[in-house]
Amino acid sequence: QFLETVLATTASGMRVLAAPLEPAFADEVPTVTYTRILGMLREMFDYVIVDTAPSLDERLLAILDKSDTVLFVVDMDLPSVKNAKLALETLRILNYPANKIKLVLNRSNSKARLDVDEIERSLRLPISASVPSDGLVPASINEGIPIVESHPKSKPAKAFEDVTRILLEARQQPQEGQKKRRFGR
Repeated sequence: QFLETVLATTASGMRVLAAPLEPAFADEVPTVTYTRILGMLREMFDYVIVDTAPSLDERLLAILDKSDTVLFVVDMDLPSVKNAKLALETLRILNYPANKIKLVLNRSNSKARLDVDEIERSLRLPISASVPSDGLVPASINEGIPIVESHPKSKPAKAFEDVTRILLEARQQPQEGQKKRRFGR
């Protein structure tokens, strides 16, 4: 199958479908193609993780429609919270199921002086996981080694384990007889 030939494999065995080198190339791909690819990936793997741009365009809405769980990442600053509120209100207007959305608070230990309870009230959803800011995270990214491998006892690694638990709890059992593998981006 062609799709199998374009998936990269990480050292840990995760399969990755990378974005095009030129962002303009992604804009040329019709939304229906993205949803077809997503459907094929869902048949091939137990988990499909899609890292998206922070905009609610037609492509993203189509991907959200096919998603079992949406990890909605919000930074601990007012512009991020405001943008999250606008996006979540748009999803509510479109009748997107709120129970599929799990808020992840990024840089949760920043000195932004924002109250977590106030963020939850403003966004009308509970925070499901909090990832603290730590210099180990960008170092891990730059080295290409997940922080859960390079520094498994660090606070960010523990937080990513919480995020993983969210996905495990929301997981639908694969249909009997289907062999699946890991996939992520």
